[in-house]
Amino acid sequence: MKKFSDYRYFPSIRTRQSELEGVSNIGESTKSKFLPVVSLTKLKGGQDADSAIDKWFDSFNNESIIEISNDPVLKCIDSDSLHLSDKHFSNWINFLKNQKEKYNKIIPAAILYKDLGQRDYVKQLEKLESSFGRFVVKINPLKSHDLLAATTAASVVDDISNVLFILDVGQIDSSRQDICLDATIRGINMLRDVDSGIEVVSSGTSFPRTFAEYGKESGAISMLEWQNYLAIGGEKVALYGDSASIHGEFYPGSYVRFVARIDYPTPGVWRFERRAGSNQRDELYPMDFKMDRDGKRANPREHR
Repeated sequence: MKKFSDYRYFPSIRTRQSELEGVSNIGESTKSKFLPVVSLTKLKGGQDADSAIDKWFDSFNNESIIEISNDPVLKCIDSDSLHLSDKHFSNWINFLKNQKEKYNKIIPAAILYKDLGQRDYVKQLEKLESSFGRFVVKINPLKSHDLLAATTAASVVDDISNVLFILDVGQIDSSRQDICLDATIRGINMLRDVDSGIEVVSSGTSFPRTFAEYGKESGAISMLEWQNYLAIGGEKVALYGDSASIHGEFYPGSYVRFVARIDYPTPGVWRFERRAGSNQRDELYPMDFKMDRDGKRANPREHR
């Protein structure tokens, strides 16, 4: 069994069709190098968490961290039930146990929310560790409640190597970059004060939600989450995670002019090309041949 530190990358992924399709096209040797943080969300043709997890393991048959989305738009129809703290999250624990009988590569994530009582939270952690061995606590270090929950988990776990802490600051932009960096550093320090051997993932996403104007056809967008990761000390201090999708946080679509765009990630930078509609389409995209009236090729052009 791999240790958390054996993985190079911890991408956050939802069980949306586009993301599942992307994952399914990754080579097996590459899949073995990262540990995805999978948020179960509803799908077309499958609205519950069972369907979501089945679709996930159809695309990725490797170890996976499993959490359940509570986003009002994306959540599965049984999400509210799985989030109930009754009997120390028995619905969530039993769901995970049933899934583990089918997929033995599940690493569960603890459920955490603002009004959760400490006793229910701690009992949930104890159940996760005793039933699954390893588990994950994912927090937003910008929230003091989450930081307290993380240090509590670090204090009650039987074996500190059984728990991975993911510090996800969410959407980062230039105005919040330093705040997010400071919060991540503070979270790491608080956890390492409990035990210096704690494994921590620094995560976030900075791909912009929208482009204000489309006058510029090409350029680069800095990956602020990567900059912050390097600023905290890189792999000497923490593991790295980010959003696998360019749209790290779901937001409702809007009716805007369509602009074709290609986004290509390089280390630390997104390269983009974008094109609005053009009246000179034939000049931009010349055909290699013309068609006659019967729809057959005529006057083939020579490639140069």
